[in-house]
Amino acid sequence: MPFASSQVKRKNPIESEALLVHIAHPRLHLPLDSLNAITHSLLPASHRVKRLLAPHFLYTLGLHKALIHHQRGATHNNQREVILPFTFQTASMHDRFALGVHGLGTKAYPAYNLFGVHLGVHTEYGRYRQAWYRHILEFTRKIVATLEPGDADVTRWADAAAQWVEGFPDGIEIWRDDVLAETLATIIATVSVFHTADHDSYSRIPIEQMPFRLRQQPPDESGPDEPHSDRSRPARRQRNSSAAWTLSTQSGDRAAMPPPTG
Repeated sequence: MPFASSQVKRKNPIESEALLVHIAHPRLHLPLDSLNAITHSLLPASHRVKRLLAPHFLYTLGLHKALIHHQRGATHNNQREVILPFTFQTASMHDRFALGVHGLGTKAYPAYNLFGVHLGVHTEYGRYRQAWYRHILEFTRKIVATLEPGDADVTRWADAAAQWVEGFPDGIEIWRDDVLAETLATIIATVSVFHTADHDSYSRIPIEQMPFRLRQQPPDESGPDEPHSDRSRPARRQRNSSAAWTLSTQSGDRAAMPPPTG
């Protein structure tokens, strides 16, 4: 996948992770909300596809409502909240979420696509996610095998979803080869394993290698004079700090950053 490849090729880990948070991760959240509504509206309660997907959609609307509207949440990124890592103002944070859906108009960062959430297997994390996807796919194939080919409910569901979810196969495409099973597996993996794994993976990066928040401008080549600075890793810390500072101020809306403590 071009997006995943670009992350591996980037020399700066801070830039890669910040782009992952602002461009890749939001794609695991909001785009499937419309599919959630369509699934509950069009598929009969007893339909196996609805029974398959319903448990995975159970908490997503509540989660996304909080993500969008909670005033103390990361999406609003209120600079008065000490636990929020990004130095962007609220409007710029919203713009970056939109960027995750619309992309940058380049091959490396394309617009959202249902199947674009799959990462390449050239990284350990990509292989981990693909292993889970293949495991889920084995199960969805068994479910699809029990359905009548050309099931009218599934066809109507796919046609409706294709109008709202970019890349979703329509009522004709959904019945070709393994498309229905792959679609169901991708939906389940997206709202469950992929989303959880993103948070877990990101949280395991050592804070000294990828500081969540910088509260002062990075030091110059001579090194900082502040007593709280870490001189044990001057080269890497200076490189990473510079990248994070650049990302946090590139939109021109520098937020007021309080002085460091401790």
